[in-house]
Amino acid sequence: MARYDYQDELYRAQQRELELQRQLGMKDGASNPRENRIYAPVIYSATKAKPHVVFGALGVFFLFLGVILLMVLLAVGTTLEKEYERCTQEAKAIVTENKLTSRGTFKSVFSFSTSSGTYTVESSIARSPAKYTVGQEVTIHYDPDDPYTFYDEKVDTLVKIILGSIGGFFIIFGFIMIFVGIKIKKHPRTPFYP
Repeated sequence: MARYDYQDELYRAQQRELELQRQLGMKDGASNPRENRIYAPVIYSATKAKPHVVFGALGVFFLFLGVILLMVLLAVGTTLEKEYERCTQEAKAIVTENKLTSRGTFKSVFSFSTSSGTYTVESSIARSPAKYTVGQEVTIHYDPDDPYTFYDEKVDTLVKIILGSIGGFFIIFGFIMIFVGIKIKKHPRTPFYP
């Protein structure tokens, strides 16, 4: 509703209220202004949800989302730590290719030799631009029982920082939304008096 429409609607509502008061025998400008209160029209969504309920629901949603992200962080961190513990052997690998993914990023392909043979493995992390150049020698860590399980760098710190930051932000934002909802519930809008 445009601003002038809102003001016009408010004025018409006040005039209708005054007309009803005249018909009921009330005096204009009653001695107690609370007896003659007029509320501004409140525009809600199609569901006519109350603001404190909306803020509370959004707060709970963001709080829940933050907790889920922190749980994912814990699970990913635990999985990565287990992988790092298994990858006890070190080898010099040569970057044989940088594969272009469908998203326009690159995954490095490494070739390295162990006592059990030569292996070609693809990085699980895609980057843009490619981190390594073809022919570059890179130190990798691999699992001696399964040389296809490897890592070229630890990414758990970066993952923990990103997921922890986003999860923490959502939790704080959720608490703020809940707090605002409580404040709106305790202190609703005051009515307009003629």
